[in-house]
Amino acid sequence: MIPTKVSLVTIVLLSFYLVSCTNGKQMAYFQDLADTTKIHSISTYPYTPVELQPNDQVQIIISSASPEASQFFNLMSSVKVSGVEGISTQTSFQNVYGVDMKGIISMPVLGDLNAIGVTTEQLKDRLVTQLKDYLKDPIVSVRLVNFKVTIIGEVNRPQVIPVDGEKINVLQALGLAGDMSIYGNRVNVKVMRNLNDSMKVGFLNFNSTKAFQSPFFQLHQNDVVYVEPYKTKSLRSESFSFWVPIILSVVTTVTLIAWRLGN
Repeated sequence: MIPTKVSLVTIVLLSFYLVSCTNGKQMAYFQDLADTTKIHSISTYPYTPVELQPNDQVQIIISSASPEASQFFNLMSSVKVSGVEGISTQTSFQNVYGVDMKGIISMPVLGDLNAIGVTTEQLKDRLVTQLKDYLKDPIVSVRLVNFKVTIIGEVNRPQVIPVDGEKINVLQALGLAGDMSIYGNRVNVKVMRNLNDSMKVGFLNFNSTKAFQSPFFQLHQNDVVYVEPYKTKSLRSESFSFWVPIILSVVTTVTLIAWRLGN
C-alpha cells in the first residue's frame, strides 16, 4: 500500500523534528530559567582575587615626585635601535618580574619579596609601605601579565587565551573559544586548577544556573577548561548523524516518485 501525500509529509517532518529536538536539548544553556519571568536574580559565588603563584610574571612600576630617585627601584634594560646615523642604545624600564619556584620576587634595592599566595593588591600595599623609607609619597602599580587560561575539548576553537586583567569566567572563556560544539557535554564541564602542587577539578553543569555558584566559575591563571563529548559521540553516532539526512532525502524522493506513479 502506497502512503498518501499527507502521511508522507507527516513522517518526514516528524523525523526531522525528532532529530532537531535531540540536538536542541543538548545545546540549551540554563534550562532551569523560566521563560515567563522577565528578570531573574541569581546568586553567584563571591569573587576571590587572584593569588600569585610560582612562574607568574608581574609588572611593577614605581614612581614618586622625584623621577630620579624612583628609577633606582625599577628594572632597566638596554635596547639597540637602528637609526639614520647607525645603531644607538636606549635605556627603558622593563618592570616585569618573575615569581620563582620559592615564591620570591627579586627587586632592585628592596631585595627579595615573598609573593606566594599574595594578591597584586596586597603586594602593592607591601611595596608602598617599604618604599616610604626611601621615597616621598610613592606610587606603585602592580599588574599580572601572564594570566592565561586554556580551553580544550569539544569547543569550536580550542586555544590558550591570554587575559587582559585578572578576571574572566568560564562563559567568557567559552565565548572566546567559539562556544561548545554540538557534541559538547554542557552538564559536565571540567575546570582543572593547580593549587599548592595538587590538581583540583571542579564540575560545572551549564544546563543549570547553579553553575554561577561554583568557586570554579571564575577562572584563575593557568586554569584548564575541558569540555568533554557526550558519551553518545562515537564513530557510530557520527556516522548516524551524517547518514540520517541523506537517508531521509532518498526515502522522501523515492516515496514521492512512487506516489506520483501510483496516481
